[in-house]
Amino acid sequence: MNQLKQILCVLTLSVVACRPPERIALPDTNLARASDGRVAFIRATPNQLVSTSLGDEQATELWIADSDGTHARRLVSGVSSDSVEHTLASMSSPVFSIDGNRVYFLSRAWVTSDAVHAVDVSTGREWFVAPGNSLAVIPRGPFAGCLLVSQHRYRPNDEGAYDWTWLLSSSGKEITVAAADSAGADRRLETWMSGSVPADAFAGDRGLPANVHCNS
Repeated sequence: MNQLKQILCVLTLSVVACRPPERIALPDTNLARASDGRVAFIRATPNQLVSTSLGDEQATELWIADSDGTHARRLVSGVSSDSVEHTLASMSSPVFSIDGNRVYFLSRAWVTSDAVHAVDVSTGREWFVAPGNSLAVIPRGPFAGCLLVSQHRYRPNDEGAYDWTWLLSSSGKEITVAAADSAGADRRLETWMSGSVPADAFAGDRGLPANVHCNS
């Protein structure tokens, strides 16, 4: 009898071991791919809302999986907070760091601006990086790993607002203006993303700051 139980046990384990891993459907939008094929993506939570500066928004979740949707796991869940910087809701625009160790993403924050957050893929530790309404990671060149982030800022003395794209370190430290709201803004951003640096990027008093860390 004991021998029969052992045989049945072995057969059961064999069936489980041969069963293909569970696969989830990947979305068509809000999906990023790492160089090793892993994907990060946003999942909707229509039945779970979070209070934000713009009212109740879907909490949403950030997930990571293999390229075929297997081995999926949740990295970040939306959560309310008394601090705008720590509120997580309506997440979007995930993008991997160039080493694949973290995922940057946008989350709802202020009335006029979202916020850039990051999460460590291995540990699940999440943190606020900077205010921002768009997000890109420079893939190559001297600033590989640094961020291009569009920010809504206000001029002094109530002289209005502007939306420029800034070059930030991986920790959110401002390095320089990447592109102003001018006719050549798109071309300048293409230059940064190609791994080159616009000729006047550090002209005048905008010298290259020390201790810039783009991929740490």
